[in-house]
Amino acid sequence: RREDPGSAALVLAAGADGDFLLSASDLAPGSLRGRPVVLLAACHAGAAGQGGARIGSLADAFLAAGARAVVASPDEIPDRPTGAVYDRLATAILAGTTPSSAVTELRRVSAPAGAAWVSDLVVFQ
Repeated sequence: RREDPGSAALVLAAGADGDFLLSASDLAPGSLRGRPVVLLAACHAGAAGQGGARIGSLADAFLAAGARAVVASPDEIPDRPTGAVYDRLATAILAGTTPSSAVTELRRVSAPAGAAWVSDLVVFQ
C-alpha cells in the first residue's frame, strides 16, 4: 500500500477497484470462516514483519483472521517446482494430515529430489 510501503503484502491481479495488493491490514480479525489452512506460495511470505517482529506479517494476519495454520517460506522460492510441491502439500492436508506432518513428509520426499527450499517452509499456528 502506498500509505504503508513497508508492510507485508502479496501482489495479485487487480480487483474491481483497481487494487492489486493484499496486505496484512486487509485481513480483518475473525474474517475467515471454517478455520482454513492457508498456503502462501510466494517468496518471503513467511518472513517477519518490520524490525524482525512477527507483528505485521502476512502469516500472523491470516492467523488473526481465523486461519488454523499458515504454511509459508521466509526465503525465496523457485517458480517452477513450487506449484507441484504446494499441490502435494494441499492434497495431504485435505486428506486429513496435519499441516506440520504434511510439511515434515514433504521435506523427506522433496529434499532428495532437489527441492531443498522446502526445508525452509514454516508452519505458523
